[in-house]
Amino acid sequence: TVTNVQVVDADGNIFGLPDYDIEFGNTLSLGMKYVSVTLDVDNPLNYSVSYNGIKLIYEEALDAFVGEIPEETLETLSPVIERN
Repeated sequence: TVTNVQVVDADGNIFGLPDYDIEFGNTLSLGMKYVSVTLDVDNPLNYSVSYNGIKLIYEEALDAFVGEIPEETLETLSPVIERN
């Protein structure tokens, strides 16, 4: 779980983004791995999430943003979380 994420906008205003959990796993797709990002928010549809430039799709049944990324992608990267 990652907490206390802060963002500075172009005007220098600092605001917080939601805490999140991130998980990685295997997929059936050759050369790919699964990533899942769960936001600690009441309405995740107010957000967009990407990982290493790949937009993740919100999967309501999992209550998480999910997608496939190349297996060589570092798992130490932070997802990009944007408020819509």
